[in-house]
Amino acid sequence: MLELGVNLNPQVRAFAAGVWAGLFLLSALGVWRRHRSTRWMTPLLLTLFAAYQLLLTFGFVRDGVSRAGWPIMAAVYGLTILLSAWSLNRAAAQSYFETEDTEYGRSEN
Repeated sequence: MLELGVNLNPQVRAFAAGVWAGLFLLSALGVWRRHRSTRWMTPLLLTLFAAYQLLLTFGFVRDGVSRAGWPIMAAVYGLTILLSAWSLNRAAAQSYFETEDTEYGRSEN
């Protein structure tokens, strides 16, 4: 990270990474448990993560060569967000989210 000219405290970055990991694990658990709210929360979470990463790039990376890669990063994040929104909200996925996983098995909602 020294080559990139990043001067953000590594402990802050480690804490933020832990928070993001926890949020993504909760999102995966929500999809696994078939919660309907994950159909819109997962793309939203990906959007917030993309904004966070791009803000870190613009705020803390001083090297022009490293900063020049932001359009590719934004395109990859955008495609990931579109793919997750499409895959969770397409017609074939609706039957998956029609039942919600409970502690004692599947229940119809």
